[in-house]
Amino acid sequence: MMSFSTIIRHHRNVLAVPLVTSLLILFAPNLVTAQATLTSTDVDIGWTLINGALVMFMQAGFAFLEAGSIRSKNVANILLKIVMSVAISTMAWFCIGYGFAYGDNQLTDTRNGFFGNSSFFLLGGDEAQHVFFFQWAFAAVASSIVSGAVAERMNLSAFFMCSFIMTAFIYAPVAHWIWSSAGWLSGFNKTMFRVGNVGVTDYAGGIVVHLVGGVCGLVGSIMVGPRIGRFVNGRAVKIVGHNKTLVLLGGLILWFGWYGFNSGSTQALSGGMSTITGYASANTTIAGAAGAMMCMLWSCLQSGQYDLTESLNGCLAGCVSITPVCAFVEGWAAVLIGASGALVYIASNWLLEALKIDDPVAAVPVHAFCGAWGLVTGGLFATQKQIALFYGLDSTIETYGLFYSLNWELLGVNLLGITMVTVWTAFSSVIMFFLIDITIGLRVPPEDELIGLDQKYGGTAYTGEDIHQYGFGNSASENTAARTALKTARTVNSHRTQRSGRSGASRRM
Repeated sequence: MMSFSTIIRHHRNVLAVPLVTSLLILFAPNLVTAQATLTSTDVDIGWTLINGALVMFMQAGFAFLEAGSIRSKNVANILLKIVMSVAISTMAWFCIGYGFAYGDNQLTDTRNGFFGNSSFFLLGGDEAQHVFFFQWAFAAVASSIVSGAVAERMNLSAFFMCSFIMTAFIYAPVAHWIWSSAGWLSGFNKTMFRVGNVGVTDYAGGIVVHLVGGVCGLVGSIMVGPRIGRFVNGRAVKIVGHNKTLVLLGGLILWFGWYGFNSGSTQALSGGMSTITGYASANTTIAGAAGAMMCMLWSCLQSGQYDLTESLNGCLAGCVSITPVCAFVEGWAAVLIGASGALVYIASNWLLEALKIDDPVAAVPVHAFCGAWGLVTGGLFATQKQIALFYGLDSTIETYGLFYSLNWELLGVNLLGITMVTVWTAFSSVIMFFLIDITIGLRVPPEDELIGLDQKYGGTAYTGEDIHQYGFGNSASENTAARTALKTARTVNSHRTQRSGRSGASRRM
């Protein structure tokens, strides 16, 4: 006699038919009703929310990449920076940033091309919550870019202040200029003054996000100074990160998240936007691959070995370079943009080192330089059809890539946009970091930096690992200073323990 389980196993296909039929009879009317009531607006909002979540997931990529690129004594500190950068930028965007970026997009007397002046705290209008959410994810990315450029030596409280000020007062106006329906550089501006027939064609944030974050990180890196031991006797000393597995994981997460960043920037699938999304997805893939291969080849020619970190940075350089133009160019142009973006990364990385500017994770070369380069390529290779489709312009418009149109306008307007965003971000960042420095200080004390920021600013990342096991650096000067600082710290801790013991004994007496 067969058991019940045996009967079910032998006759599962037969039993499945009436079960599925019953479910269809029960739920088919609801499915039909749901299909009938699902509008294109619902699809567009769902698309925007999903891609906003993908962009937010890029924060995990930043966390892994930056943690692996620095020394183990500072890992918990950098992870805390990423978490709080997201949290602080959220409140800055909610309270102030969204209003400056997208407030007052309606036709009113107070509307202007430089900054919004309503919708603070999401009040004062019929706000599209999905737009707030999606644009918040981009603002948070810009803030996180800075953390890598100033890693391993910036005061934690100073970075927290930087995250709030940058999101609310530096990033938000740029987003208004280029992405709002009133911005003076915006292709979406159809009713007010705008520079050029199309404006700045920054589709997904090559300069709005990456250039702003990169320039702010550059200013911060200069003003906080290089890490101890990074430059010795006028010579650059490489400080190696502690875990390439984390770097790889972070790089791949960022590449994955870029599909939300670039493909999702249509914020719609209806009205022809699905075509734009297809171009963005394909070109992001192609450019990232071309950048990785170019940097892999370069590292092999330079050292005779393939380098994982350089290959990943090349991939990210390609992704950043294609970001402002991924919806506007053909696949062959994406190959050129990704490969040339990798070369821009290599050259700018060398330039920063020559100028003795310390960027532990190469955030400035990847984001600032490649973001600007990507917009330049838009002025060269953007196609007429895609520009007209995305911005809702006449299909016979004459302002598109120089390579096709022999028209210099788009390239010139894009160069103007790069210049204005760079000047604004650099100027405001200098003021921000200066004020932070004279109030709470930008840099941690040398003793804390040498021992490791985890000991005071975040707690150790690796349980059970003693201080003396941390890699202080590759230079003899830093190792000597580190041992001295470690000895001093242990002496101070010993004295504190003795004083605590004596005070406890006196209380007991």
